[in-house]
Amino acid sequence: MAGLHIPNILLAIPRNPVTAVGLPLALGFLSGSPASKVANKFSFASWETPREVFPYVWTLLYIAMGYASHIAVKSLDSSDFSENRSDISLGLALYYGQLGLNCLWSPLFFGGRSVTLALADSILLTGTAFYMTVRLIFVLRFREASD
Repeated sequence: MAGLHIPNILLAIPRNPVTAVGLPLALGFLSGSPASKVANKFSFASWETPREVFPYVWTLLYIAMGYASHIAVKSLDSSDFSENRSDISLGLALYYGQLGLNCLWSPLFFGGRSVTLALADSILLTGTAFYMTVRLIFVLRFREASD
């Protein structure tokens, strides 16, 4: 993978752990807040997860995602191998892609009431997150083994 360019601003954000965590938290809050009003109108089965749990779970998820982007950028900055840098750059590009797809899901499902588009978004999101994880785990494990 040669020549994947990520704009400097998208590398600068995760270099600082506060902004790395703050970006997904802010985007998640902005995309999820209007949806929570609509979601409260749905009726849920008694065996389903209580809706009160979701804000806490998503907050922890967004914190983990943001901090993972911080670790990836730190690895990018310290990597001397062009192949590793390309893989990490791809992982970061996929991170931003899955973050965007994640933010689209609530407006598609709750705002647009489009189950089909929300399902397509979920499928793309799952594939993107899986591939991002595979790429970054491979590079970070290789880096640990060589240290």
